[in-house]
Amino acid sequence: MMLGYDPARPPDDTQQGAFAFDKSAQEQTVEALLEALPRPIRSEFPNGVSFGALYERVCNETPASKDILSDPLEQLCRSSEMEKRGVRGEDRAPGTKIKDTDMLLLPAQRVFSFPKER
Repeated sequence: MMLGYDPARPPDDTQQGAFAFDKSAQEQTVEALLEALPRPIRSEFPNGVSFGALYERVCNETPASKDILSDPLEQLCRSSEMEKRGVRGEDRAPGTKIKDTDMLLLPAQRVFSFPKER
């Protein structure tokens, strides 16, 4: 799991990668964040959280910069698994760049994901 990295445990023991910063590591970080980000939002911020506050919450648990963190969040918004609203509560289009003041929340109705056929 990306959020909750434990540097005291070896990467091969916990299935967590080392904090690397190459292109491959960035792609792995985005994939891990796609799965991990909804959990703290659901449990810690059920009424939503600003992007800036979310970044402060997870910045020490992931190698993701703000730019990298915004990528999986934008993907979650495009797939309707998360909603993005402006400071006045207005809907923000999924394709717009996330601002620190944008509120991120999980929709009342969850989206079902089905495993891909092999």
